Amino acid sequence: MVRTLLFLAALTFTLVGPLVYAGPQLASDLQVGGRWVLVDDLAIKESKCTRWYYLVSTCHIEYVARRDPSRVGGTLNYLVFGSWSGERARLLRATMDPSRIGTTLGIEHMQQRIISFGAFVLMLTAFLLTIIRSGFSISRTSKPPVADLKVEEPALATGVRAFGRRQDGRAKLT
Repeated sequence: MVRTLLFLAALTFTLVGPLVYAGPQLASDLQVGGRWVLVDDLAIKESKCTRWYYLVSTCHIEYVARRDPSRVGGTLNYLVFGSWSGERARLLRATMDPSRIGTTLGIEHMQQRIISFGAFVLMLTAFLLTIIRSGFSISRTSKPPVADLKVEEPALATGVRAFGRRQDGRAKLT
C-alpha cells in the first residue's frame, strides 16, 4: 500500500513539472491575446525541442538582444502534444506590454497548447483523486475495530509442565 502511494505521489510530481514548466508562458500568452508585433531588436540564441515518448514535446527557446548578444534576454518554454520540429519561429512582442515576448509558433498553436495543458491538468486531478481515495481507504482498513480484538490465553497440552513464579522468587511446578 505504501508503495502504491509513493508511486502515485511520484507520478503526481511528474505531472506537476510540465505544468510549472509551460504554465506561466501559456498564461502570459493568453492574457495578451492576439495583439503581437514582430520584433527586430531580439534574436533567438538557442532553440531546442525534446520529444517525450513520441507523444509530448517540450520546447525551450533562449533569446538575446541583437545589440548585446552576450547577455541572455530571456527564455520561453512550451509544452505541446505532437512536435514542432522543422518549423520556424520568430519572436513577437506584445503591444500592450513590451516586456512580454512570445513566438509565432506559440501563437499559431495556441489551441494545441491549451488542449495539452488541459489534458495535463485533468491527468493531475485524476491522480490526486486516486491518491486521496486510496489514502482514505487505507485509513479505514488499516485499524481493526476494537470490538473484534480477542485476547487468547495460551492453552496447555496435556502432559506439558508449566512453571509459574511465587512471590518469593522461587519457581513452583504446576
